[in-house]
This record gives sequence, C-alpha cells and structure tokens, in this order.
Amino acid sequence: MAAKWLLLTGGISILAGILYIPGLSGSWGISFAFMQDEIGSERPLVTYWAQVSIAVGMIALLFSLLFWRRGQGQGSFAKFSIIAVACGVFSLQTIPLIAWLFVVILAMDGFLPALLHFALLVFALRTIKEFYI
Repeated sequence: MAAKWLLLTGGISILAGILYIPGLSGSWGISFAFMQDEIGSERPLVTYWAQVSIAVGMIALLFSLLFWRRGQGQGSFAKFSIIAVACGVFSLQTIPLIAWLFVVILAMDGFLPALLHFALLVFALRTIKEFYI
C-alpha cells in the first residue's frame, strides 16, 4: 500500500515542479505577480527547486513502481527506500509551504500553491505512516 501512496506523491511532486518552471507550465503555472517590481529575482532559485522536485518525484515514481511489482515493498531495503524518498519529498515541501503561507497572510494571494505543498506534505506523511501503523 505504501508504494501506491509514494506513486501518488511522486506524481504530484513532478506536477508541482512543472508548475514552477515558466517555460514548461505556460499560462497555467504558478504566478509571482504579488512581487510586483521584484518579479524575476526569484527565478533562478525557484527553477532550481522545481528541477529538484521533478527529480525527487521521478525517483519516487521509480521506487514505487519497482516495489509495487515486487510485492508491495516488504523487504528492509524497500521500506528504507520508500521512507527515505517520502522524507525527501516532505523536506522539499516545507520551505515553499511556509513561504506561500506568508504570502497568503500578507498579500491574500497564493492559496492554491500553499494548498499544493500542503497536499504533498500530507501524501508524504501518509506514505511514511504505512510502515508505522
């Protein structure tokens, strides 16, 4: 069951990364219009984060498909791998979530990006929970 949650987490992590890359997301990507005159200054860091999110999402998809095929990942290496990738996704989402929550509080904008990162945190925690309860 954990492999299914990791599959979902990986897919959404890839989607989140794509939404942050301006060339890939087109007009439906995440907007930084609230930054007004400073728009563009965030681009290198955000693009780097997006690439890392896509890479971790692909690793999550790879592990989930690999262990799903082999019997739901019951071995110790499988459990460690799934937990490590889920923790990676979790740690990747905390900083953007906190940043978007500040935007929501201060500018009343950015609710959907904050919701996306919160959902990824929940899915990553749900993946980890499969091994402890």
